Formats: sequence, structure tokens, C-alpha cells
Amino acid sequence: MSRFLFVVPPLVGHTMPTVAVGAELADRGHQVAWAAHPEAVAPLLPPGMKLIPVASDIDGQTPAQLQQRWQGLPRVAAFRFLWKDFLLPLATSMVPGVAAAVDEFRPDVVIADQQALAGALVARQRGLTWATSASTSSELTDQFTTMPILGEWIHQLQANFQRGFGVADPVDLRFSDHLVLVFTTEALVGSLAALPGHYVFVGPSIGTRTGATPFPWEWLDPDRQHIVASLGTVNTEAGGRFFAATVEAVAPLADRLQAILVAPPDLIGEVPDHVLVREFVPLLGLLPHLDAVICHGGHNTICEALAHAVPLVVAPIRDQQPVVAGQVVDAGVGARVHFGRVGPTELRNAITGVHLGLTQDIASVSEMVATSVNDAAQRVTRTLAEKGEHITLALGRAGDNMIDALGERGGDLLEQMTRTSEEVSRTLETASDKMTSNIDVKSDHLSAQIADLTVKLAQMLSSRLDHVTDNVSQKTLAIAETLMRRTDEISTNLTRTTEQLTDQLQSRTQEMTETMLETGNRLAETIATRADDVNNTLKATGESLVLDLTLRGGDVALLFADELQIVRPLSFADLATFVRR
Repeated sequence: MSRFLFVVPPLVGHTMPTVAVGAELADRGHQVAWAAHPEAVAPLLPPGMKLIPVASDIDGQTPAQLQQRWQGLPRVAAFRFLWKDFLLPLATSMVPGVAAAVDEFRPDVVIADQQALAGALVARQRGLTWATSASTSSELTDQFTTMPILGEWIHQLQANFQRGFGVADPVDLRFSDHLVLVFTTEALVGSLAALPGHYVFVGPSIGTRTGATPFPWEWLDPDRQHIVASLGTVNTEAGGRFFAATVEAVAPLADRLQAILVAPPDLIGEVPDHVLVREFVPLLGLLPHLDAVICHGGHNTICEALAHAVPLVVAPIRDQQPVVAGQVVDAGVGARVHFGRVGPTELRNAITGVHLGLTQDIASVSEMVATSVNDAAQRVTRTLAEKGEHITLALGRAGDNMIDALGERGGDLLEQMTRTSEEVSRTLETASDKMTSNIDVKSDHLSAQIADLTVKLAQMLSSRLDHVTDNVSQKTLAIAETLMRRTDEISTNLTRTTEQLTDQLQSRTQEMTETMLETGNRLAETIATRADDVNNTLKATGESLVLDLTLRGGDVALLFADELQIVRPLSFADLATFVRR
């Protein structure tokens, strides 16, 4: 049997697709392990699975602290932060742990997530066969068409990262040249003709989840429709305004709809009776009961909803989510709203619109998702056959076992999913017919005019929006780079100016201190001299007054003399004694 080592980042959405694959491999007798951050990944693994820990410190911060900084950034800044301040430092911190895991576990194959670059790097250094776990469809599209400088920047970052570890021939570590497991469907990505043959589309990886998330199932009213609104595991705290708009949007629909918001209760506040707030929900268990899902564009949630023929309302926030949201709209299985600006009315129209208008398209996509498992088995077979003996020795046994699992168990799964899809399609079709019969259809002529005007308006708006988006994106990047450059210049000038001012202040302070000391001494001398002069003057004046009083005020002097009982000229001392008496 073979040994498989999964290397994943501390992100739930990137770890979950590997869990079901790893569990299936373990059931088939293979040895499986994960090299990852234990605090983030351990709760997601089935009991008994081997986890080899990597360092949780990333440049002095934890992954959770970095994610907190990441949340408040606008789109372009968030993208730059994702790569420069998160993915590359994460990869650097994980390399020692992944290397130790390879030494300890001695895997035949390394399966590295696209955002766990350390796994691909170590596999190449050790000469190991490695596969890519592509947990999102956005990486398979040319998402940098309007901003090619960002694509070039990412390639340069990866090259510098690899050269820092002694790799002389850098490659794009997001894509293995042996096998790329893509957990999505052609319905979202589009034609696969341009992709290499070793890209294998296996559909969503939906397995048994660890633990049992409690849920009040009795709250669900079978006579009403049900929706779930979730922003994933990373973006919930940023969703206060969006959740408030959702509550207001569904407020008038209490007679026919129940809404479940996946968020901390203290973030939402009070809600009406037909709205339920739960911090965690068993989404896979809820999907068969749902009529729509509102989400941020997380790829796992998108694929899980489509696998259950549930339409979507997508409000992308950052990173690759706008790309996935565009794929949902292009596939005709959902609507897109603006996370930061959508109001209750627009959101209510989107919720009711996707359920009424997308039944047929979603059933088609759901069937494509279900059949992708069989297609994947055939593509894996062709890929392994073309790669030859070298890859067959390292990957062959594991690949064949995966094919056997897909062949033996996939048939039952395919049959079950197809049957479920058909039942859901029939149910949705019946519901659609009933609701359609209640709609007052206007004249054909007016409908045709409205439809024609709507198409023209949509085309015009799409063209203008694309043009504006291109210009804004290019200008935003240029402004960001200019601001960063000017900030550095200003910081340097301020530092230089501050040092100069400090020197001048110190010099002037010394001069002022010496001047004040000198002035103080002169003032003290002047005061002392003037005091002697004043004292002498007062003494002379007093004696003169006494003499004058003595000579000219005889009567008064005699009076005072009698009163004081003295026989001598009246002095100041005598006068003072008299006054006191």
C-alpha cells in the first residue's frame, strides 16, 4: 500500500476537500497523514487520522491574527496582502515542518493545496511525486486579464521564494505537472479544451463531516420555503450590515419563507420568528431542505449547493470570490449582488428571482456535477497511462485505488445523486408550474419589447461596466503604487527634517540658556546696587523729615513729647510708638 501526505493551509475551505479523499484512501488500506496547523486542521479530521504539526507562528503572528488584518482591506489591497503578507510568509514558516513531516512519514505522494506552497516546494526538493489540490475554480481562469501586472507580480514572488530555498529552476507551485485534482465542474469553469490532460475535474468532495452540529429540525415548516445565508468561516464578523439587510429583505416573506442566518447571535440582534440565527449549522444536512443559498462565493459552498440543485445568491467580498461569483452567473445558476451596497429590496428580488427562474439550469448543472465523478475516473486513467512507468510506480497504486473507489463506490454514488437530482428537478418543476400558473402574464407584444430592451440594456451596461472596471483597476493599482512610493519619500524627508530641527533646537537651547544666565547675573547685580541706593535715599529722606518736624513743628513735637513723656526732639521711633498706642 502507498503513503499519502496532504499539505494544507490553516483554512477550512482548503482543508475540507482533502478530508473526504484522505478518508477514502484510508478505507482502502493506504496510510494517510496531514502536515498542517493543528489548531485549525485537527478539528476537521476524522478520529484516528495522523496529523504532523507545523509551526503556528508566521512572522510573530498567528494565522488568525493575519486573517483579522486581512478582513478590513479593499479588494486590490487585500489581494496584495494575501500574497505578500500571508501566503508567502505562511509558506516560509511551514517549510521546516513539512520537511520534518516528509522525513518522519516518508510519503510516496505529496498532495499540496494551491495555497500551501511549502508542500510543493519540499516535494520538488526531495524529488517526490506531488499532486495539486485545487479547491477553487478561480485559479483555473485567467483572472488577471485586466491587470496582468498582478499575475507577473505573483510569479516573481514565487520565484524569489523558491530561490530563497536553493531552487534554481522556479515553477508555478500552484500547479503540479503530474496531477491537478480540481474539486469543481466544467459547468463553472467552462470548456476544458485549453487545460492540460493531467487536470482532472472530480467535482465537489462531499464526505462525512466530523462531529454532529446540533440543529432544531422541528423549527423547519414543511409548508414554507427555506434559505440559508452564510459568509463562511473567515468573513462572518464583517457581515453585520449584510445580515441586517438580509433580515429586512425576508421580513415581508414570513408567510411563505423561513431564513437561517449562520452568524454569532450577538452580531445580528433581535429577529422575527421566521428567521433563525445559528453560529454553526449542518449545511450538508440542511441542503435537501433548502430552496436557495445566500453566500460570499466560497467555492465549497457553491459546489455543495449545486450538487443538491439549490440556486444561489452570491455576494463576493474579496480575493477569488468575485471570479467564482461571475462563474455562477455565467453558468445561469444564481444571481450576484454587491456585498457592500446591496439593499433589502434588491436582495429580496434576488432571493425570489433565483428560485423562480433557474430551476431548469440548476438541474442541468446538478446533473453535470453528479456525472463529473465518472468523467474524472476516465481522465485519471488516461493521465496515468500517458505518464509512464516512473509516475506509475510512485502514484500508480494510489491512483488505481482511487479509480477503483470511484468505479466501485462511485457507481452507487452516481446513481444515488442522479436519482436525487431527478427527484429534485421534478419537485422544482412542479413547484415552478404551480407558481407560474399564478402569474398574470401580460401581452406577448409588450413582453417581447421588454425582453428586447432588457437584453440591449444589459449588453450596454455590461460593456460600460467592463470598461469602467478596467480603467478603475488600472488606475487603482497605479495610485496605490504612487502612494506607497510617495509615502516612503515623505517618511524619509520627515525623518531628515526632524533630525535637522532637533539639532537646531539643541543649539538654540544652549545659546538661550547661556544668555539667560548672563542676563540673570547682570540683573542680580543691578538689583543689589539699586537696593543700596534706595535704602540710603530712604534713610536720608526719613532723617530730613524728622529734622523738619522737630524744627518746624514745635507745637506738635511738644504735644507728642508730653504724650510720650520724653524731653528730646521727636524721632521716627517716637512717632511709631505713639501711633501704636
